[in-house]
Amino acid sequence: MVDEHTPPVVAVVVAAGLGTRFGGPVPKQVTSLTGKAVVAVAVESLAAGGCDEVVVVVKEGMHNHLQLALAASPIPVHFVTGGDTRQDSVRNGLRYIADDEHLSQATTVLIHDAVRPLVPAYIVEDVIGAVEAGAVAVTPV
Repeated sequence: MVDEHTPPVVAVVVAAGLGTRFGGPVPKQVTSLTGKAVVAVAVESLAAGGCDEVVVVVKEGMHNHLQLALAASPIPVHFVTGGDTRQDSVRNGLRYIADDEHLSQATTVLIHDAVRPLVPAYIVEDVIGAVEAGAVAVTPV
């Protein structure tokens, strides 16, 4: 696989929640949507928009479930354990990037919630473009 971006564009996908409001026997991030886990649909959307690699932040004990759900990912996936809060989980993902020899070269990092999988590729492209054009932060609405 050839990186489209040098340095790489990396996404942190936060998937460490319990999904209690969603209900059901399995967490929302591994529930099936169009025959794939919700987290897989989110990662595919980010890849289609230009992300080169993804760091998925998972709840302790859920690594195997998420690894299975993302086995066919179109981009490399790295896993890190989440924290007690969403902010802690994002921090863990960012720390993973900073500590990785290759990922630490990234100058564009997107943060995305795994259970919001239907982001269109053009939105991801626009966010990457805005950051690469000099925006310090971008919030698509």
